[in-house]
Amino acid sequence: MNFKDPVFLVYLITFTDLFAIGLVYPLLNTHFQALGASHTFIGFMSSLYSALQVFSGPVIGSLTDIKGRLFILKCSIFMCGICYGLLGFNKYLGFIVVIRLVIGCVKHIQTICKAIITDIIPHDKQSEAYGKSTAVASFGFILGPFIGGHISALPNGFTYVCLFTMVLFFINIAFVKKLETSYKEIERNKKKNIIAKRPFFQQFKDEVRNSISDLKNVDWHKNWSTFTLRSLFGLSVSTFFFNQSLIQKEKYHLSQKHSGYITSYFNIVGTCSAFFLDYINRLIRIKDSCGRMSFFFSLLAVSVIAMYISSSLYTYLFVLIPFSLTCTALRILSMELILKNTDEFHRGSLSGVSNSLMSIARFVTPLVTGILGDKFGEESVILFAVIPALAGTLLSYYGGKKSLKLHES
Repeated sequence: MNFKDPVFLVYLITFTDLFAIGLVYPLLNTHFQALGASHTFIGFMSSLYSALQVFSGPVIGSLTDIKGRLFILKCSIFMCGICYGLLGFNKYLGFIVVIRLVIGCVKHIQTICKAIITDIIPHDKQSEAYGKSTAVASFGFILGPFIGGHISALPNGFTYVCLFTMVLFFINIAFVKKLETSYKEIERNKKKNIIAKRPFFQQFKDEVRNSISDLKNVDWHKNWSTFTLRSLFGLSVSTFFFNQSLIQKEKYHLSQKHSGYITSYFNIVGTCSAFFLDYINRLIRIKDSCGRMSFFFSLLAVSVIAMYISSSLYTYLFVLIPFSLTCTALRILSMELILKNTDEFHRGSLSGVSNSLMSIARFVTPLVTGILGDKFGEESVILFAVIPALAGTLLSYYGGKKSLKLHES
């Protein structure tokens, strides 16, 4: 471990961030329900959080250019630490909503770290650095739910979890301070210096205008199907992730401790699936991307139905294996399709649109499934994930057939 290496410190910051979030995130919905919140209220709060993340992202990005990445990063980490600390001591839903709104506006630590990577690493090595950063951060989200679930079993466990989360955020500030001694932001070219001297709102307006201009140059007629597949995947997966802790509590009567264990188990399976995805693709013997998408979407639908009808916890845990596998495969395949169908000059724009689609899915599903949960029961909500999965199966299947005909002609 080299604490003088800025790249290592960035990896450490991303790990600590997701480790801290992994401690508390799986416990939030069941904690809010214990305070008297309805499914609709929980869904509305999560949707509002996702919406704030979408709209505040460009603002935070602009601020990092004007005030400096490390300064904004420290402010973001500090605000998150204070908010999560307060969350553990508060039992009033109104004040909790305010806390979640603040976190939704300032929680962009992973995004800022990616921007720092672009500053300190040459362009040809950035993809490798992004991959390592994601892998390290994912390990934090494997470890976090396991430890958080264990601590939550103690008396006033949720309060202890939130305090531990706050401490980790403050430790992360120390890592950022250490990064300051070895990290110097790359001097921006003359054009960027001119932009940075403009008023903040003018710079933000210019960035939005440039983004819209880039998107107009994208061949949307060519890419609509891949974006639709990405959206359908986002809807299915978001439905599961938002409702999993409530389903485990109401259907299998699991404590927060055991729900944390299951979240870690799910993330471990997903991480292993990413390493063995090439072998799995060779095993199923489907060469074209659309065919593989259709296969994994159908497996996703079957897995969701199996989770719904399973009466045994062990059956549920077994079904989580193919479900986690399909989530990993579809996330990678859908992104590959988007980037493969465009030129290198528009890949950045399409990646941004892809992230926005996932954010929209995270905004829509909590509110919709929250309403459905109050009306039909939490156990039935997971069936909502089958609809986009089946639609994805059909769209990718017929899209693959159409592509094959064009190739043959």
